[in-house]
Amino acid sequence: MQLWKLQPINLTNPNWAASTYKNEIIVRAEDLSKAKELAAKAFGTAPHPQPGETTIINPWDNPGLVSTIQVQGTDDYTEDGDQEIVYPPEAVTLAHHGYNE
Repeated sequence: MQLWKLQPINLTNPNWAASTYKNEIIVRAEDLSKAKELAAKAFGTAPHPQPGETTIINPWDNPGLVSTIQVQGTDDYTEDGDQEIVYPPEAVTLAHHGYNE
């Protein structure tokens, strides 16, 4: 597996209302697309816009809202294991409570 660091940018964008987590994460996944998908599933919400409001979409798969880079393993996380969010602990906990795969 590969490790990916996903870092939210432009947190003033209204689409961040569609995420329960808005900080840097490390994801172990087969590729970047899968890493973004895991983040979107783990932290995505379904806001209900009022009539006339712009539809808000999950920001984790938007390149204008998340910077990405492949990273190496550390003592806290390695490339070995299942596809999942591996760091930081608070993101891992939140993902495990809200993620339905």
